[in-house]
Amino acid sequence: MTESTPAIGNGSPKPKVMLVDDEECIRNLVCDLLTANGIDVLTADGADACLHHLRNGFRGVILMDLMMPDKTGWETIREIKRAGLLHGNVIAMLTAVDIPDEGMDGLQEIVIDYITKPFIPDEFLAAVKRYLGYLDEAARYGE
Repeated sequence: MTESTPAIGNGSPKPKVMLVDDEECIRNLVCDLLTANGIDVLTADGADACLHHLRNGFRGVILMDLMMPDKTGWETIREIKRAGLLHGNVIAMLTAVDIPDEGMDGLQEIVIDYITKPFIPDEFLAAVKRYLGYLDEAARYGE
């Protein structure tokens, strides 16, 4: 978690977006972009940190890097699913490469979108706001 990222349970508002990426420069860039636009962000440098935040109550938009050294984004999503932590979350993949079909292995229905790095900041921000809208809509209908 970066220093500027609010921690869950310390009295600050709960973040609505978790960025899971092993590259610190990407985490800092995305965190700066989203917080400058009024969106609270929690960061995780890999699968273990992501799962830790989910087990501690994070619910919201998860922006998941596809290629990470400890576990891939697909492996992390499988763990999230196995642990029963999908409810209340929306997952979008961040990727610098084409999405390999073999990695998806039935997970396509869980991932709502793919964002290719490098991204255009305004388009990225619009996508994240759209994902947050999905969460608000699901909350209204009790999903």
